[in-house]
Amino acid sequence: MTTATLAVTGVTAVAGAVVSAPAAAAPGSATAARASILSIKKVTTTRSRVTVYSPSMRRTIALDVLTPAARSGKRPTLYLLDGIDAGSSTNFAQSDWLRATDVEKFFADKQVTVVLPIGGPASYYTDWNRTDPTLGRYAWETLLTTELRPVIEAAFDGNGRRALAGASMGASGALTLAARHPGQYRAVAAFSGCLNLLSAEGTAVTVTGISGKGGNPNNMWGPPGSAGWRAHDPSTNVKGLRGTYVYVSAGDGRGDSGVALSPTDKIAAPIGAAYEVGALTCTRGFLSAATRAKVPVTFDLHRGYHMWAFWSRDIKRAWPGIDKALSTR
Repeated sequence: MTTATLAVTGVTAVAGAVVSAPAAAAPGSATAARASILSIKKVTTTRSRVTVYSPSMRRTIALDVLTPAARSGKRPTLYLLDGIDAGSSTNFAQSDWLRATDVEKFFADKQVTVVLPIGGPASYYTDWNRTDPTLGRYAWETLLTTELRPVIEAAFDGNGRRALAGASMGASGALTLAARHPGQYRAVAAFSGCLNLLSAEGTAVTVTGISGKGGNPNNMWGPPGSAGWRAHDPSTNVKGLRGTYVYVSAGDGRGDSGVALSPTDKIAAPIGAAYEVGALTCTRGFLSAATRAKVPVTFDLHRGYHMWAFWSRDIKRAWPGIDKALSTR
């Protein structure tokens, strides 16, 4: 058995085992001032399960982290965000990107570290104003933009270059985070997201998504249309994306013979078509805002439904542009 010591004090990764970090502060302790990696488990040659303690969330967070089969020096980091379920369909056993797509295989020969957070259904990857009785304490923006960055880049040979991508809820979250933190991410990609949250469609989709998971939408940013919503709307804050490579895709609600669907997907196709038409409407609102603000966007309009089979294709189409942005010095 080979033991590899990572560049984080007190953390050792052993193939097939979890080794706790004795130096990490206990959850809830007064000394837990910043995020700490508690354990790393090597699951496959290209995938690790990482457990992090988040001071902002006051609990541990699980991540799936993909690394190249053959590593070559320091690498950029891509954060890949889930949809509304955020791992709940597998009782948070893994990221939905891993459950439903072949991203581990796709990125195995790419010189990039891919971080896939597990959890946060209906969170929109944001800091909520109030703890929700059902969904709990959400501080995903702080976790993703502040807490994870130093510990992940130290443990996985990060070179300081970052990108964000996400599907559906994760698409909205990715664009919101990138716009609110100008310069932190070199690229952002959004697949089938509702990117105009203040529109009638955007508000309805967001409120329905949170309510469908048992949460109170007002606990996120306050009542729809309030200042909190405006502060997190990608269309309103599109100027924050200047200088960032932006890739946006959406389907038109029609099937595509080039994308294989499972029997379950075929049954759900009518619903997936309706959802995708709604996402396209929100996306067009965002594109109009980007045009007015003179923010360049690479837009991929294609045939497709609101389904993982299409998002699996989307990440591959988006990757060349993301890779170029991450590689440019």
